[in-house]
Amino acid sequence: MVIRQALNMVREYLTASDNPMFEAKQLVMLAGGIGQMDFILHPDMEIDEDELMELARRRQSGEPLQYIMGEAEFMSLGFKVNENVLIPRSDTETLAEYLIEQIGDRECSVLDIGAGSGCIGISVAHYCKNVRLHMADISEGALEVAKANAKKHGINAVFYHMDIMKGFPEGKFDVIVSNPPYIRTDVIETLQTEVKDYEPHTALDGGADGLRFYRRIAQIAPMKLNNGGLLALEIGYDQGSEVLGLVSEHFSDCGLIRDLAGADRVVFARRPIQLCV
Repeated sequence: MVIRQALNMVREYLTASDNPMFEAKQLVMLAGGIGQMDFILHPDMEIDEDELMELARRRQSGEPLQYIMGEAEFMSLGFKVNENVLIPRSDTETLAEYLIEQIGDRECSVLDIGAGSGCIGISVAHYCKNVRLHMADISEGALEVAKANAKKHGINAVFYHMDIMKGFPEGKFDVIVSNPPYIRTDVIETLQTEVKDYEPHTALDGGADGLRFYRRIAQIAPMKLNNGGLLALEIGYDQGSEVLGLVSEHFSDCGLIRDLAGADRVVFARRPIQLCV
């Protein structure tokens, strides 16, 4: 079966897809082990039909395209992903962009809590060249993905395998960032098949009210930030006032940032600069 035939067949097969032509193209290139140029210049290239249809069946069943491809894009960078990590989403770029703007070229230690694929911390370290990156996660599988992504992008980092509900990395940091689990436990089974059946629940489940990890981070962060240090947290679109309230119990300088759709997306806070006398 040649590329043009394969493309049409898979496009018609992916009835559950919102963008069947795009996804069919990605699967054809994956099955053929080819890139964009070969896809365009060699439409008569043969594609293994059995391999292609196995990929198509996986996608039709609800498996995310990014897991099938083994990669997702974030901040114009490619990140390895698998079932151990959440798929990076464009909403989270609001958080990364804010940190990049705040850090700039200054020397800075950054702790990424619940790092997953490492997309936030690694993107910040990629665009801010003087960052010393630390990444923590409860999942060994997630840390292996983060290590692979750090190596791919030439980022040196310190990794911590730990449950931050029970412990915290040693030392202090200039920035603490997290996109923690924030979905209420009873909501998870109502999510899209792609999410509830394939993405890791440990990276989704924020407890009965979705705020379990925010309470812990807000409580610990003041003790783990250097003077003038920054805390930045991704939040659910409807959690702005609640998370801001939790953070304001421990910080006097805090606020909200909205994403491009106008939804609350980031809560930030700064530790005051204390002058020695």
